[in-house]
Amino acid sequence: MMGSALVSAREFITQEYPNCSLAILAGSVVRGEGTETSDLDIVIITAEEEMPYRKSLIFQKWPIEVFVYNPSSYKIYCAKGVEQARPSLISMIVEGIPIIDKEKNFHLLKREGEEILKHGPPRLSEEETENYRYLITDLIEDFKGSNDVHESIFIVNKLSFLLAEFIMRINRRWIGDGKWTYKVLKEFDDDLAYSFTEAFTSFYSKGKKDKLIKFTEDILDPMGGLLFEGYNRET
Repeated sequence: MMGSALVSAREFITQEYPNCSLAILAGSVVRGEGTETSDLDIVIITAEEEMPYRKSLIFQKWPIEVFVYNPSSYKIYCAKGVEQARPSLISMIVEGIPIIDKEKNFHLLKREGEEILKHGPPRLSEEETENYRYLITDLIEDFKGSNDVHESIFIVNKLSFLLAEFIMRINRRWIGDGKWTYKVLKEFDDDLAYSFTEAFTSFYSKGKKDKLIKFTEDILDPMGGLLFEGYNRET
């Protein structure tokens, strides 16, 4: 799979972005986690594009996601990813394989990215911590009071992502979306990830609320617990 991916990626870049200064193949195929539904993630840096964009297409039967930046927008998006604790572009650089590297700076960008990932995201401010506590409190109180299982499913779905995000941010760890939410949580603390999934599975499979309520409150307790009264935020 890897050999075929490299060949197709190189041909795609040569055909569509022949003048780019840097092209990197990243994603699950590069990580050795490719499946039959895997696509090719390709990062392009080129001075020919004014605005960054993302495009999805099929090339030689490969689904391709191409992320195109110019040298300035590349730096802006890397900085934005760090600020939001979702360094997806930096991660693609770090894990990726250079297909084109005309300026011979890929290894420098990779080393810079590795240092950023190692350092972790910015520490949450007191205001940001209180915002998380309030939003999680609002959801868990709605969950406690809900007698409609269908309504509760949507409450719990939202809670799962917000709670995982809070756990990672309060511990200065990077966060992920979708399947990466669980992966980064497990990488951070295997036991915590197990307790997390057990609490949510208890509701999803058995309709029981106790484990999920206790788990959520236990997570919030060291940060001051549930928060409603006294919460104040500019809108």
